[in-house]
Amino acid sequence: MSVSEHRPGIERAYERISELCDPDQANYWRPLLSAVEPCDHSSSLFRRIIQAADNDQLEDCLVEGLFVLYFLDHGFTVSIIPESSKERRPDLRVARGGQTAVVEIKHYRYKDPGPFGKNLDDDWRDGKIPELAPCSDYEHDEKRCHQRLITALEQIFAHVEGMEPFIIAFWNSDNRLDRLQYSSAISSLLQQRKNLLPTRSCGFSLFRSNRIEFLHGDRIPRFFSIPITPSVPVAMEDWKWDLEDTILLEGRTDSIQ
Repeated sequence: MSVSEHRPGIERAYERISELCDPDQANYWRPLLSAVEPCDHSSSLFRRIIQAADNDQLEDCLVEGLFVLYFLDHGFTVSIIPESSKERRPDLRVARGGQTAVVEIKHYRYKDPGPFGKNLDDDWRDGKIPELAPCSDYEHDEKRCHQRLITALEQIFAHVEGMEPFIIAFWNSDNRLDRLQYSSAISSLLQQRKNLLPTRSCGFSLFRSNRIEFLHGDRIPRFFSIPITPSVPVAMEDWKWDLEDTILLEGRTDSIQ
């Protein structure tokens, strides 16, 4: 066994981040790893970071770490649910004020931003007709959201059978998708698939977007709670308000694009 295999998971995870990120970005993540380490089963997340094959897989893991930190910062106890080859499981279990919930995390990865992501002036100056990237396709984005939501709900209910409250924590890195589109996608999906939710299920989605929102005159990313079921336990109503109107790790979130 090599020397590196004897090192703590947190150090090996940081080494993997350093291999896939530039030094400035890698330095952002060391405090996050340290904050996550005391959580139950944090080694499960570190192991997936170590095994990340590319930046996409790494960013999925880091998004999970950011949500862990977000819940910790809001007074929750957080346990990471280890992966299992025998059953599908959600990612986290959080608790506060005597209430618990499972959390399934989804990272909506960055896609082509459309014509506004390309500088067209250079083409015009060269006498060429610009080649426009494809514009946002609302129907395509909605279908893509539907698939992510279906996967998230299947992951949750395969584990808890609808008996434990849930949160879908959705990190949006695609600038084409905004929270209104996401909320609309939830509504249309539940109308189309009326049996998708078990009768006694209760939960909401926590949506974080890279799209810029304004708060008190400042342009910052924000979190929004979006209902999935008609009602949730009283304690979770407080969670929704508390989790929504806050900002996470100014500067660090910009490392996930």
